Amino acid sequence: IPHDVSIRHRLVRTQNGGINFCCYWWRSSQRKTLKNFSTLQFKEQLEMSGKNDKFRNCGPETSIPIENLLYANDQEPPEAELKRPDKREDNAIRKIFCQTNVVPNAGGSAYVEAGNTKVLGTCYGPRDLIRGRQYSDHGKLTCSLQFTPFSCRKRRGHKQDDDDIEISRIVAQALSYVIRLEKYPKSLIKVFLVVLENDGSALATALTCASLAVANANIEMLDLVTGCSLVLDNSRLLTDPVHSEESKRGVSSLTLAYCPSLDEVSGVTQSGPIQDSQLEEATAKCLQGCSQVFLVQQACLRTQPNTIK
Repeated sequence: IPHDVSIRHRLVRTQNGGINFCCYWWRSSQRKTLKNFSTLQFKEQLEMSGKNDKFRNCGPETSIPIENLLYANDQEPPEAELKRPDKREDNAIRKIFCQTNVVPNAGGSAYVEAGNTKVLGTCYGPRDLIRGRQYSDHGKLTCSLQFTPFSCRKRRGHKQDDDDIEISRIVAQALSYVIRLEKYPKSLIKVFLVVLENDGSALATALTCASLAVANANIEMLDLVTGCSLVLDNSRLLTDPVHSEESKRGVSSLTLAYCPSLDEVSGVTQSGPIQDSQLEEATAKCLQGCSQVFLVQQACLRTQPNTIK
């Protein structure tokens, strides 16, 4: 190219959606189109010019799109999409560990692990009601549950929020069904639950832990309360879901509080739509999971610690 020639280029979109490379040159204030050739032709000439130019750093002759490098490891074969994150079957529960008498100063205490979900529960009472309250033939049960700030993937506040209050109410309602409050007039029983780590099924684990803590406090109960959760994901019923399965968009969840000896349900919590036919199957799977948890509760109250594998 002569020293007195200036060159400019630009990309031009064609009618059929392609892109052409246009190169212009001018000399003595005269602008003319030097050449209008396609991108493929420009690439060939660029490679030819690069071979003759020792100052040009030419790229490799073959290249791979960057999208293939970014998402190659994330793509899984179609048959692996049906597997759960922890490789469990759809109706299998996680490994459970239970232990009581973990807080010496409390009337009763329990610690429950369901996979990576960890809950600590304490029970105080029965104690006399505060003066000034109206006389009652039945005792009163209060429950307070709180997630620690580091329990979830997103950091939570130090005070109770709406979710904590709602779960506390559900646990208190399920326990009131089995505790013989008529045996403790003018008395108050307090249950405190702390979720140390939440990896799914926090409500079901809290129900199991609260029941063990009350039983460890030697409070008369008609039966133990066991909890089990289930989610509906694209017509699949997944028992004892983990956090990644619960947090999917569009899934429905069901949590059951079951009394195995009485063969009665003391609480049901549902989120999202579930068909009637699917609800019957989901309830049966939750009851099956509660029966397995009940065996661990019984063994924990006899000899501790106990675990199921």
